[in-house]
Amino acid sequence: MLAYWIPGGTRTLPANASHRIGIGVFVMNEKREVLVVQENTGRFRGTGVWKFPTGVVNEGGDLCTAAVREVKEETAWMPFEEYAAQPFVQTNELSNCIVDICKAKEDRKYSGFVPVPTSSLFSYEKNYMYFNTRDFGGR
Repeated sequence: MLAYWIPGGTRTLPANASHRIGIGVFVMNEKREVLVVQENTGRFRGTGVWKFPTGVVNEGGDLCTAAVREVKEETAWMPFEEYAAQPFVQTNELSNCIVDICKAKEDRKYSGFVPVPTSSLFSYEKNYMYFNTRDFGGR
């Protein structure tokens, strides 16, 4: 990543030129309905596919703020089983995996990954291991 601009010229590199952070939001209510959206633009426009709200974190933005913003944009409630039964979800490996994880989480059979701070002989920077702490004695 370019970190230093040679003096004497106009800086034309935007602050977030190295990458964009995408987010997806899973929200389920007490009736086991999930919050879904149909896209008005993009790849799934006009396909009838219902999907979880997704978007991009604005430059310098906060992940939680971006998640709330995406949830507020054109969403509707749908029974989780109906969402999971969509042909698109059934035939898309990533979407199907996300459904399995969300169902396991709702049924309290999955606790997710937790960032655990670690140190390393290979770097002076803070490192994080992401894993299910329940399976490792609650480290």
